[in-house]
Amino acid sequence: MKSGKYIREQRLKLGMTQEDLGIKTGISTRLIQRIENGEVIPRSDSLHKIAKALSISLEELNEEISDSGADQMWITAVHLSGLLFIVIPSILIWNLKKRSIPGIETHARDSINFQLNLLLIIVPCGILAILVITIPILVITAIVGSFIIIINTIRVLLHLDYHYPVAFHILKK
Repeated sequence: MKSGKYIREQRLKLGMTQEDLGIKTGISTRLIQRIENGEVIPRSDSLHKIAKALSISLEELNEEISDSGADQMWITAVHLSGLLFIVIPSILIWNLKKRSIPGIETHARDSINFQLNLLLIIVPCGILAILVITIPILVITAIVGSFIIIINTIRVLLHLDYHYPVAFHILKK
């Protein structure tokens, strides 16, 4: 069972709403919604507050969350696969895991959109590079793109919000 589902289940057993849990823990209702939907894994201080509010042991809650560590690895892989500058690994991970990992669809769409935008710049520049006109643009785009991918991968690993500066949303929500 995923940690968010487990937290929701325990909250409902106590007859609490998300707002009640938010008030009892000092955590925003929106963050509780995101935790329960599997969009984020709560930080340790939030876990302590949630465990206390739900009258469950922190060890019990940590056992449930350790199950979602593999999910986090796949979500991280979606972002990190962007360094290959081919969209196929991200698409494969998304299609393989979309039914079993909550939130991976959002991560995959954002990562793939960014990769496609990079390709829209890199491919024409690569073609024009034969004429030695756009090699600096090609190199700079590849470096900046790699930097953004690495930063977002680190942010995902740290359970922080990430942002891809995408001009065109090729994949729609």
